Amino acid sequence: MFTALICLVGAAVLVGLAFLFSLDRKRINWRTVLLALAMQAGVGALVLYVPMGQAVLAAMTTGVSAILDYAKDGIVFVFGEVGSGKLGFVFAFQVLPAIIFFSSLISVLYYTGVMRWVVMVIGGLFRSVLRISAPESLSAAANIFMGQTEAPIAVRPFLVQMSRSELFAVMVGGLATVAGATMAGYAALGVELKYLIAASFMAAPGGIAMAKIFVPEQPDAKLINDVGELGSSEEDPANIFDAAAKGATSGLMLAANVGAMLIAFIALIALANGLFGWVGGLAGFPQLSLELVLGYLFAPIAFLIGVPWAEAVQAGSFIGQKLVLNEFVAYVNLVSDGANLSAHTTAVVTFALCGFANFSSIAILLGGIGSMAPERRPEIAQLGVRALLAASLANLMSAAIASFFLAYESCGFCGISEHGISDVVIDDAYAVLREFFALPAEVKRQYQTQTAGARGYTSFGIETAKDSSHPDLKEFWQVGREVGSDAGDHEALLPNVWPAEVPEFQPKLYRLYEALEGLGNRVLDALALYLNLSPGYFRDKVAHGNSILRPLHYPPIAQQDTLSLRSAAHEDINLITLLVGSEEPGLEVLSRDGQWVPINMQPGTIVVNIGDMMQRLTNHVLPSTTHRVVNSPEAYTGGSRYSIPFFLHPNPEFEIATLPGCITDENPNRYPEPILADEYLKQRLVEIGLM
Repeated sequence: MFTALICLVGAAVLVGLAFLFSLDRKRINWRTVLLALAMQAGVGALVLYVPMGQAVLAAMTTGVSAILDYAKDGIVFVFGEVGSGKLGFVFAFQVLPAIIFFSSLISVLYYTGVMRWVVMVIGGLFRSVLRISAPESLSAAANIFMGQTEAPIAVRPFLVQMSRSELFAVMVGGLATVAGATMAGYAALGVELKYLIAASFMAAPGGIAMAKIFVPEQPDAKLINDVGELGSSEEDPANIFDAAAKGATSGLMLAANVGAMLIAFIALIALANGLFGWVGGLAGFPQLSLELVLGYLFAPIAFLIGVPWAEAVQAGSFIGQKLVLNEFVAYVNLVSDGANLSAHTTAVVTFALCGFANFSSIAILLGGIGSMAPERRPEIAQLGVRALLAASLANLMSAAIASFFLAYESCGFCGISEHGISDVVIDDAYAVLREFFALPAEVKRQYQTQTAGARGYTSFGIETAKDSSHPDLKEFWQVGREVGSDAGDHEALLPNVWPAEVPEFQPKLYRLYEALEGLGNRVLDALALYLNLSPGYFRDKVAHGNSILRPLHYPPIAQQDTLSLRSAAHEDINLITLLVGSEEPGLEVLSRDGQWVPINMQPGTIVVNIGDMMQRLTNHVLPSTTHRVVNSPEAYTGGSRYSIPFFLHPNPEFEIATLPGCITDENPNRYPEPILADEYLKQRLVEIGLM
């Protein structure tokens, strides 16, 4: 389960690790660090969650994809049909030539001044906001587009006189990002281009943040505050044709290195796996492999950046491959072996791998920056491992941020731990609901009211999901707000029904009702902030809402009930839903790419999902969640499933009218006609057979 809390805890752990390895903790400039992290998170939020930012990222992705398509003309001319892809995917003919083409294009853009201008603008932004020196801000900006040895050329005249902190920032920036030409190679492999672009922009401020924690600036350092314009040098091309040729030559060298490296590393991995398998076979574990070892080593890290534990070992393996080998090997294996990963995990891993931070890159730093400033070579060697760690943390921070913002984007679900609701309150509620559902059917049916299922008991097989032809295999009880507890009570609020056979049923369930209502208000406060509303925007709009606590029981299933699901695919009607404590298998969420994703709840986690009322109110900025409860194997072997969802509703008289801030040119108003919450609720209850 990709929970917001796990991502936030993971981000805190990453910062804590950086603090632990800092060379001078007292000198850390937390203003610079926090602003850099805010920039990293802000870029993530903008391009991954805000509709306008998503549109910009989509446009950039489309543009880059279109440019990469032009590479095919050159590939087909040189390699014929084998380069067209008609004969199947061949890495050497589809990926490596794309690197050559993109390298040439970037060289042309740099020569014409386009790339120089972009780098100067972004570098100026870093400098003014973060208050760092001109060379390190310029190098960080250049690293978004160029490699770890090309970007420092922009600040080559200043490498010798840089402070230790500035030099370290240049090193980390090179390791935390990837070159534009290399990114083209990843995209040609089939890696999601929009995530690569987002990761490239996020890594630049992230690298600055980690660099300034690891090696803070000293108060007596003389910073370089002006590097002038990015002018010409003796190494610059003579004209645009020379620029294209030099770029192609550099791309050829890079492509050759990538190809040679993959041949060697993939073969070495196969050799290592053979040895691991042989050793494992002696111990009765023949499936032992290098990937499995790396997976278990890095699984905790994968979990901290939002990967569910069920997928953490496989995701951790890719992260480990990136660090120990390199990101190209990891991406190749992600594309070939990661098909069974959820869309969310694939996206998170894509962010985590998008950087040059691996052990071999330390040698590249020594050879690259060390040759430009031989006097600093010993210092570069001394800082190499720290730079590798700082850059790796920057990449993982991008992944954690992406996981946080993609939690709702991919499936509309997230989870909250440390929510403040006592385990005793939750356990007591589960105890009384189990006691009630164990009663004979004729006793339970005494509490089945004629009030559209809004209060009391609803028996097995009555509710039918919208568009489903078979009833759900469940029974449930519904608890609402106690009538008379609020001066604003509406006629739509009905009195609760309580079973006399379970004396503690009322106090223990209503105690949970009140606790979840309080938590729901806090979740709405957070959503209001995200929507640029005042934190308490929703408070008066839900103060006497028709919110429902619905303890559910999914009894064991007979073999003849295979046409029905415990709960067919549906979306919730309300604003948000809080799901308490159901750790049994069966709950699945439909991701935005149409895949059903199992939800593995961690102990103590409360799942939050968006309902249709919130989707309508926000014009789909916050999408509602399609989910279901499938018939797990345990359901056919006598296993019951219990869960307690809390459906938070607005006041019955609340008018659901699209929020103005959620209407843009890219996202026009889908619901021009507002509707009252009570009227909308009744329409939906009719659809599911409860009215």
